[in-house]
Amino acid sequence: MPKKTTVVDTIKNAVRHRSSEEVIVPFVPTTVKFPGAVVNENGQVAIRYYQTIPKRVTVNKHDYAFSVQHNVSLAWVEESDVATLLNTVGGCCGNPQKGVFKLCSQTNVNLWRTGER
Repeated sequence: MPKKTTVVDTIKNAVRHRSSEEVIVPFVPTTVKFPGAVVNENGQVAIRYYQTIPKRVTVNKHDYAFSVQHNVSLAWVEESDVATLLNTVGGCCGNPQKGVFKLCSQTNVNLWRTGER
């Protein structure tokens, strides 16, 4: 099993030899199962709820609370529970469909944390 690295370790390792024209963008950790997912220092994945309301969800005996900040409803979820959430069917008005929970983009995580994109 690969060693877990923190965001700080990853950013420190991202600095490389560079020319004056080159722009270095720190590597954002992601998971193998969910490429492009935003992962925190504890290895949890950012998931967004489609409505901007607080939501409590239990998946595989793990309780998650989606909190709303700056119009983004987000929770940090264990990687083992991500597939279950992404396949959850929900909605309203007798028209349930997938997509109630989605992987959260880095822009939405920044907005949720700081209020800035």
